[in-house]
Amino acid sequence: MRIFLYVQHLLGIGHLKRASLLAETLFSKGHQVLLVTGGRPNPNLLKSLTNICQLPPLYTKDENFNLLADLDIQPDSNYLDQRRKILLDAFDTFKPDLLITEHFPFGRHILKGELIPLLEKAKSNNIKIVGSVRDILVSLPSSKILKIKEILNNYYDAVLIHGDQKCAAYWTDYANVKPRLFFTGYIYQQTKPKPTLDSTLSKNPVIAFQGGRNTHCNWLDLLRKAKPKTIFKNNPWIIIGTQNNDYLDEGITIQKSIPNLSKNLSQCAFIISEAGYNSFLEIVLSEAPSLFIPFYTQKEDEQLKRLQLFNLDYIDHTSLTKDIIVNQINSNLHKSKKSLILDINGLNKSKNIINTLI
Repeated sequence: MRIFLYVQHLLGIGHLKRASLLAETLFSKGHQVLLVTGGRPNPNLLKSLTNICQLPPLYTKDENFNLLADLDIQPDSNYLDQRRKILLDAFDTFKPDLLITEHFPFGRHILKGELIPLLEKAKSNNIKIVGSVRDILVSLPSSKILKIKEILNNYYDAVLIHGDQKCAAYWTDYANVKPRLFFTGYIYQQTKPKPTLDSTLSKNPVIAFQGGRNTHCNWLDLLRKAKPKTIFKNNPWIIIGTQNNDYLDEGITIQKSIPNLSKNLSQCAFIISEAGYNSFLEIVLSEAPSLFIPFYTQKEDEQLKRLQLFNLDYIDHTSLTKDIIVNQINSNLHKSKKSLILDINGLNKSKNIINTLI
């Protein structure tokens, strides 16, 4: 089977990571897969794939989702027309049996100028169309839900929801759509950690993930003030982010990345993070002591919903103080560990569902 998989990551790389894992799995099972990506190039994440079409990239700097082409340059109509032509030409050349769109139509409506023509082309050629989307969606106004349902009913044969069946509680608005909704379980790459640890991890650090939000500027300063008051004051503290390293002399460093970190999170003394799809999975499955500080707004609340669904503790990022962080860290280790069982067989289930759709 020939599978055309379209993914557009605008802010983070979570969507691209899920799509690339799905593409790798489908390819390993004998399918021919063309992964079309429209975000910033990320060769390291896609190094296991051999068939990739990179569109002229688009990205955004924040949750306002103002499209940028490069270095704060907004794309003009010619740039967008070029993207659409490359996308549709790649579809015609590849001649797929199945089209998968990652996240659309539940998001990426800003790019409907290229996505609707892609769906029309697939529909006119009687090609099956499947949506691929994360576990929980942000809260949307009824008018937008109606538009999404209209697109689903007009084009889609199925939607793969990459989350636990428990997430169905947040999908009642789409219970009566034409395409069938499948809860696949979470997409998670189950790989064993390397036998040797990075020297940094061998010191049992406290890890804080900055994420991609401007809101973190404040709580990074709060972490610096909180560190001497916590039971981990003598452990190294590492912030994974892109800010300048201003706190080196205070036992806090800022690094862009740590090799093999996600596979060795269990070695951390403590983890502080948002609750995005990938970070949520990695932290919960590591079973390391942790504290979630979910990013959410009235329009974007999926991180908050994710933690509430599984009854996990969190701190409200809008009312953070040094004392709250200290109390949460110092008391967290003395709480009984909640047993949280997640369905993480999403890759295999997605592959099986796709096979039944042909």
